[in-house]
Amino acid sequence: MVYIISRKIRVKGDELHIEPLGDFHVGSPHIDLDRIRDRVEAIRAEPDRYWIGMGDYIESIGPYRRGIVDKRWMEWLARHGLQTPLQQLDEFFKLVEPIKKKCLGLIIGNHDYTILDPGDLKLEFENRGYRFLGPMAFIKIEVVKNGKLRRSDWIWACHGSYAGMRQGGAVNRLEDLSRKYYADVYLHAHTHAKNFWKGIRYIPQADPPRLIEKTMIYVLTGCFVREHVVNDFSYTEIRPSPRTIRLGIITIGFPIDKPEVINAYD
Repeated sequence: MVYIISRKIRVKGDELHIEPLGDFHVGSPHIDLDRIRDRVEAIRAEPDRYWIGMGDYIESIGPYRRGIVDKRWMEWLARHGLQTPLQQLDEFFKLVEPIKKKCLGLIIGNHDYTILDPGDLKLEFENRGYRFLGPMAFIKIEVVKNGKLRRSDWIWACHGSYAGMRQGGAVNRLEDLSRKYYADVYLHAHTHAKNFWKGIRYIPQADPPRLIEKTMIYVLTGCFVREHVVNDFSYTEIRPSPRTIRLGIITIGFPIDKPEVINAYD
């Protein structure tokens, strides 16, 4: 099932901003809480700033085979009351409570349903007042100012499963997916890489005959879990990878007076 939703957003300023927030990994000792709270405060404080959840809100790593100890019994998790996926999910929702009303919806990631069933996640999200978007969704945003529709755009959002070692592979994958799924903005999480690049789509109009250049934006949405911590060890150091990991997010900007333009801010 793919989720398709439409959201009418009333703005006061010159540009609507949408932030794709994903890969929190609540339950990891290396989560960057300061960076998360910084983004939460920015979204809360700015009236024309909204967000989309991109999945992997929780660490939720369960038992492993071949005799490896179940991570849910780690002392760190016990000390912080984060042993179970539901405890971790509770903590995630506490972090984003100030911006609950500005959430367009929540995509789910592979860590979220490692133990929890997607159907149970749907109930959890909806019972808390959030829109469940499954692992992939199309989101239509209609931007309204002073009672008039100023622009309309499609966002394709997916947590994804790309596991390649080079960021260029993720870029190529997302460009390939754009051949299959029509949208103006393409959001892909999972890789913990943060980057964006632009494309152009030419849209013909018959009266008068002309071509309109419409911006397309491809985004790798970053993460909020640190790769390295001084005087501690992390999973990425046990299994080192050349894959680029960047903390934070890319902000997508939709100018009110230029409906053919989409901006991206790192």
